Amino acid sequence: MVAFTALSACLKDKWYFDSGCSRHMTGDKNWFESFVDMKVSGSVTFGDGKKACILGKGTVKIVGLPPLNDVILVDGLTTNLLSISQLCDEFGEVQFNTKNCIVSDLSGKQVICAPRSKENCYCTSTDNSNLCFRAADDQVELWHKRLGHVNY
Repeated sequence: MVAFTALSACLKDKWYFDSGCSRHMTGDKNWFESFVDMKVSGSVTFGDGKKACILGKGTVKIVGLPPLNDVILVDGLTTNLLSISQLCDEFGEVQFNTKNCIVSDLSGKQVICAPRSKENCYCTSTDNSNLCFRAADDQVELWHKRLGHVNY
């Protein structure tokens, strides 16, 4: 497994889209809703040739995003990475343009929408400010936003 990131300042609440990353991965066990310790140790090799141990894997649930399955916990990793190939396998399509990264399922429905940062990275934040909202998912939140954030 190979992962590479060249970010000057990685933020713990952001998940970066990484085309060189073979699996979704994080270094923070607090993200996991369910987690299984790895009995057979494996490792991840980074772009600079350094290796880190895989401690386990599980499911990560972030508000506004679909569940992320088979996310691996990597010892010492300071950045949360979303694997483009794993997103394609799970949902069907990932598109990039100069402003956004859009992940869609096979029927064409958007499941993730993330902006391009000023550092030229595509990332989604857990503060929900960068997420696409659809009426089918949460009508209360949609109308809250449409009405100028009127009180619930």
